[in-house]
Amino acid sequence: MFIFNNYPTICLIFYIYFVNVGGKLISRGPESEPPVYEGNTDTKFTCILNEVPDNYEWLKNGITITPDEHYNVTYGKRKTTLEIDKVKCTDKGYYQCKVWKNGKPEVSEKAQLRVIYTNCETYPICEMSKSVYEQCEMVYMTCITEKKSPPDNIEFNVEYLDAERSKHLNTTCQCGNGTHLWATSEFTADPDLDNTKIVCKISNNQFPGDVGYCNKSLVIQSSTTTDKIDDRVMDETATPDTEEVTDSKITTETPTGKQEEETTDDETTDNKTDDNADKYTCECNNGWIIFLLIIIIILCIILIICFYFLFSKIKFTPQTNPENNSAIELSETST
Repeated sequence: MFIFNNYPTICLIFYIYFVNVGGKLISRGPESEPPVYEGNTDTKFTCILNEVPDNYEWLKNGITITPDEHYNVTYGKRKTTLEIDKVKCTDKGYYQCKVWKNGKPEVSEKAQLRVIYTNCETYPICEMSKSVYEQCEMVYMTCITEKKSPPDNIEFNVEYLDAERSKHLNTTCQCGNGTHLWATSEFTADPDLDNTKIVCKISNNQFPGDVGYCNKSLVIQSSTTTDKIDDRVMDETATPDTEEVTDSKITTETPTGKQEEETTDDETTDNKTDDNADKYTCECNNGWIIFLLIIIIILCIILIICFYFLFSKIKFTPQTNPENNSAIELSETST
């Protein structure tokens, strides 16, 4: 009789402890809202839960949000809410709630927050060490983006003016802090890269909508071209009023009223220019010298190790003289 009278209660207990074991803690995750304007607009996201969690938190782009005056996290009646006060352009992204029960975490689906703004720093941000480079000079291109979990994929490419070909650049290093992630590409300013665009692309498999680009123009000029332009400008601007220029002589009036003549040797100047032409030659391929030095160092280390093991196995034992031994035996017998 007890079983039949309490049948609904027994069924409920059976469902909770046997059927719903391993069930989802989150009944309904946050939902994406229409785009909001930055400024005085507030917005919020809510997660509905099936059970009372042991702990909970909110994520933005996979990174835990620290509650403060701008981000207000609350919990009540099996739901947790994230309220964003006065939405800023930097609040755009993907939001999720994360809860724990008996040591097991569960994360909700992502809800996107789109912000309409008038003036905001968008990512990625491209920075280049200089605007104009000389041939064979090292170029440093840095791309900055927001920190996410998982982090964004940062790629560097070269876009040529003909738009029919491109070139991939290797990423030299990648670093980050609590809020940002950045990567740098280092490459040599080859003449082939003159008047091109160095493009940075960010993408993320977990956030398909977050694909961004930024670029910087690259201008490369040789040292010879730069010096010739500077010399031509100096020749055009430095023309004294009291000088009379002839084909082979320059007559200059001195403060005493006398005239002095200075001869110019065009052939000598041309010869000097030809002699100095080689110093503007750019030699970028010096890697074989470094490679040779590395090989020599490795061989020296191997020789040192071989000598060490060779001498460590040699045992120095005292040598005995047979004549002394025989003399000792005779003295023993005589006694």
